[in-house]
Amino acid sequence: IDRVVKARAGVFRACYQKELNRTPGIGGKLIINFVIDAGGTVKSARTNGGTLKNDGVESCVKGNIMRLKFPAKGGAIVNYPFVFTQGG
Repeated sequence: IDRVVKARAGVFRACYQKELNRTPGIGGKLIINFVIDAGGTVKSARTNGGTLKNDGVESCVKGNIMRLKFPAKGGAIVNYPFVFTQGG
């Protein structure tokens, strides 16, 4: 799971960068809970806490999580932390 998410790190970083340009100083941790089915498709994604309170970043990250494809290994429920910091 980590390998698939990290391979797309650039799109998640772009979500943050776009909002950072609008709201200087934002940053923090965003935890996304997502469900992967047996075939490797993401079925749902929702925010599950964190310190980053920005709807734009949250919806962008969730949308990109929904596009990920994982190896078909029976499915999983995942809580994945994203940490966004300026220059990080």
